[in-house]
Amino acid sequence: MPRPMPIRPPRGRAAAAVLASAVCFLSTTAWTATASADQVLATTPAGIDILSTPDTTQSCSAPQTVSAFAALGDLRDYVLAPGGDFEQKSLDGWQVTKAKQDGDASSLVVNEVESENSLKIPAGGSATSPAMCVDLYYPTLRFMAKSQGKGQLNVQVVYPDSDNPVFHDAGSISAGSKNWGATADVPVYPERGGVDPGMRRVALRFTSVAAGGDTGDWKIDDLYVDPKRL
Repeated sequence: MPRPMPIRPPRGRAAAAVLASAVCFLSTTAWTATASADQVLATTPAGIDILSTPDTTQSCSAPQTVSAFAALGDLRDYVLAPGGDFEQKSLDGWQVTKAKQDGDASSLVVNEVESENSLKIPAGGSATSPAMCVDLYYPTLRFMAKSQGKGQLNVQVVYPDSDNPVFHDAGSISAGSKNWGATADVPVYPERGGVDPGMRRVALRFTSVAAGGDTGDWKIDDLYVDPKRL
């Protein structure tokens, strides 16, 4: 079984400074909504809309589980994040800056279906998913990633229905192998959407940060959230 890409939790002021600089850059850049008919659930202080799509509704009412990483020895059930396979031509509901679909897909096969596309996030670029429903028993997410350069990929979560819909740091991935690999578990922090039982909506954000003057380009694919089996 391939060794998963390690996840580094946020580290105090240094990590905050890196993410803050990324937010400042991105907040001045035009964000692209890929489906104007989608419902805006909230707008973050950085000016990023969090959207609801038909996939959002399905994740709240009838989430479809699959053993997405079974081929890698991970037999847990997962729910695909809205558009998280990046096969839809419109990237429905994703808010992106500089990021775009790429034909270099991961080799992960889910339900005997091979992926054809991924999402490329160049250095300084970012992508925010549509919302999906999770509850207190959806503790982590996992995805396939591939690095090009020496930068890192920062992962954040935002709960649009909370009183203060801001991005919270979930972790970061450092560049390693240039081949596709599955990440380790990344926390979703569902309690940030409220401590009461039941569903709450969350969106996921990925920001590519260059390091040492290198490109820091990333590609991601097969984005799944893990509902813990009780």
